[in-house]
Amino acid sequence: MAMVGEMWSHLGSTMATLMLVYTVFNQFFPHQLQVSFEKYFNRIVRYAYPYVEITFDEFTGERMK
Repeated sequence: MAMVGEMWSHLGSTMATLMLVYTVFNQFFPHQLQVSFEKYFNRIVRYAYPYVEITFDEFTGERMK
């Protein structure tokens, strides 16, 4: 089993890598490509979002039988 220090160092290096990739992406990719990427990335994240709300519209009247 990995030691706690090893796990923290791995987490730190992973976060640093993600921040570097994010910075490079923001500075060197065209804005239109960034917008498209964010749109599709948000769609993927929504599938894994744990607080999804499902609503059902309530119909009143005689047509619902």
